[in-house]
Amino acid sequence: MSGSNHTKAFPDLISIDAWHSEAADLDGRSLHIDASFSEAKIGEEADSKIRFSLRLKKADVVFTTSPTSQVAIIQRSVAREISSIGVTEITQERQSKNDFDAGGTISASPKPSASARLAASTSLNSEMTAKTHLTRDVGEIDWRHKKDADGNHCWSVSSAVGNNLIGKPWDPINQPRLAFRKKGSISDLEDPLRVRIICRREDFEIGSLELKNTSAVEKIRAGSHRNRIVAAEAAIRFILEQEGLDHTDISEKFSKIVLGESIVFPED
Repeated sequence: MSGSNHTKAFPDLISIDAWHSEAADLDGRSLHIDASFSEAKIGEEADSKIRFSLRLKKADVVFTTSPTSQVAIIQRSVAREISSIGVTEITQERQSKNDFDAGGTISASPKPSASARLAASTSLNSEMTAKTHLTRDVGEIDWRHKKDADGNHCWSVSSAVGNNLIGKPWDPINQPRLAFRKKGSISDLEDPLRVRIICRREDFEIGSLELKNTSAVEKIRAGSHRNRIVAAEAAIRFILEQEGLDHTDISEKFSKIVLGESIVFPED
């Protein structure tokens, strides 16, 4: 099993850690979630019959509680806005036309010089351009808050640029997901608070799929793309079971798959 004794995750594809710290301004505890996404390379073992890369298109980061935990979410603390990482600069140009009165501009001189007349002529109907530099946040991963069918707070993450999930969706230290209060002592939790990363089968992107160490006959038999996908799904199923992660029928594109789970422990 990967990770520590309180976390488990699909190796290389995702990592997850969660903890809570004092939120003095809210008289509660802040929930911090460190979620990271990457590309997994599967099939490096000598006895593996297939190799492929695995990425995620999107996933849900879910905070779960139970009635026995007696945890009350501080609603105003929940991270609900779309967030992103990074900064891009936008330049806006604004043009305005200024009409000057040439006579008024040079009326102080009874016989304006040639240079003054030229300056007045140039100023007449001149156009001025003002440039404004703005900045806005742009991230590689977008997230959106929602609640799932069980009422749990979730943050759906997806690529902001149309590719796969690579990196972190937020700063786990400075951007807690929410704050909560607990009746009684935090150490009295009967059912641990948990954070899970969940996706559907259709959210997997399987690439660079090829058979290994097979005879020519076996390659012909397994040559169709569908047969290779079935073999890849079998490899994914084996890893999920090895890591103790919940899943249903992995061949069903809408099936839900738990890719990682962390028990939320106190930081202090």
